[in-house]
Amino acid sequence: MPKGDMPKPDDKQAEAPKQNIVEVAAGNSSFKTLVKAVKAAGLVETLSGKGPFTVFAPTDAAFEALPKGTLEKLLRPENKAQLVKLLTYHVLPESASAAQLGKATQIKTVEGQSLMVVTKPDSVMINGSKVLIADVPASNGLIHAIDKVLLPPEAAKLTPNTTEPTATKPVKKVIPKKPQSIPGSNR
Repeated sequence: MPKGDMPKPDDKQAEAPKQNIVEVAAGNSSFKTLVKAVKAAGLVETLSGKGPFTVFAPTDAAFEALPKGTLEKLLRPENKAQLVKLLTYHVLPESASAAQLGKATQIKTVEGQSLMVVTKPDSVMINGSKVLIADVPASNGLIHAIDKVLLPPEAAKLTPNTTEPTATKPVKKVIPKKPQSIPGSNR
């Protein structure tokens, strides 16, 4: 992820940021997929609201690392409830800086379940996802860029079912009545 594309958290400005979380994410080329998902889930208004919120924002590369077909499945209108569940699993109902996260072991998400926080000397991990850039300010909270999409415990429902047949017509199984010989063999 190009670090020059993200606002630097140590560039403290005298005034509060004017852009909300959605606007900050939309203005960053590393969060195109996240913004698309937030729009598909109908969460733009919520995440543009007063807050405060903390968003663990998966980068585009994090979404690309999902099993093939998962994102496409989630973006379908009939799967909006699953997409909302996934995205709200990335949101805290409060503003939590990296320093505050480092003091916690579990944090409760807007979705209702908790995330595990592991602090290492050089990083903060959220459910195994590394915080790449922390404390990106927005008018209604903070964004932490992360390297993996956080999957709720029931994530098996979110990934494509690979056991479903891909043919559009029923597959007819043909069983020969007699054993057949292989041409060119002595059977």
